[in-house]
Amino acid sequence: MKVEYDKIINKIIEDLIGYAYEDIINNDEEFREMEKKLCVHSKKMQDVLNHLDSRDRKVIEEYMEQVQCINGEYNNKIYVQGVKDCVQALKFFEVI
Repeated sequence: MKVEYDKIINKIIEDLIGYAYEDIINNDEEFREMEKKLCVHSKKMQDVLNHLDSRDRKVIEEYMEQVQCINGEYNNKIYVQGVKDCVQALKFFEVI
């Protein structure tokens, strides 16, 4: 039961983060500009990677993949902590 609950909660969190991301993309010009810059740098990074030998390229790609994985997990955990903090604050102010 616990595993199923965790899967459901994780799916809800993923969905909520996705909706928040869409909202940011649609309404935050500064964020969109940052993403455009990231896209430019990403293309430059890919050009650099293409000039490396396969062993060096693989090391960098694996590193970048691990960083993205950790960042995603961090974002999920920080989101959950934010929800917990919000509930604590609402209880403290006797809203709930």
